[in-house]
Amino acid sequence: MTEESVMEKGIVVSGVGEVRAAPDILAVTIDVETRASTVAAARTANAEAAARLIASLKAEGVDQRDIQTANLSVRAEYDRPDSGNPRVSGYRVTNSLRVLLRDTEKAGAAIDAALDAAGDDGRLGGLRFDFSDPAPLYAQARIRACIDAREKALALASGMAVKLGKLVSVVENAAETQRQPSMLAAAMRMESLPVEAGESTVSVGVTAHFAIKG
Repeated sequence: MTEESVMEKGIVVSGVGEVRAAPDILAVTIDVETRASTVAAARTANAEAAARLIASLKAEGVDQRDIQTANLSVRAEYDRPDSGNPRVSGYRVTNSLRVLLRDTEKAGAAIDAALDAAGDDGRLGGLRFDFSDPAPLYAQARIRACIDAREKALALASGMAVKLGKLVSVVENAAETQRQPSMLAAAMRMESLPVEAGESTVSVGVTAHFAIKG
């Protein structure tokens, strides 16, 4: 919410500026999860599945620098009999890969190919559309936020039958400055993955203090 108030020696207003644009990159998380009776066997199977997945991504034109291991875990799994202590039944290894797809039009095909390469061990964790260079969008949103703040200040001055004076200060509100990328979570394997970028929003908030002319 924005706040507007008339102070004893000035007018303070909050302004918000938003810019919507089509994102140009897609960040994808793909989990490779394997289970085996021993840690070594689970790790080997995981490494093989991850290698196939990475090779598939590279074949689709994804650069090595855009493939990153986000998390790697090894966990014991237990049988829990009706009586007695739990006992280890096997081990699970999970390798979470974060992949940046810079060609959003081919993203669906790249994801499908990667999951096919990983086989039953591959799982799509989530997708997030974003901007490779949000700076120009923020610049435009800041201008709109300042215009919004000034228009509110003029309206308040008119309503109070006073004249708006010079700008005393303007502060960007960190809590209101953000980008809202399009997000899609997908916990299960899909035969075909349609990917639509749509639009995402960049938002900037400012607080401006104007003097009142005597």
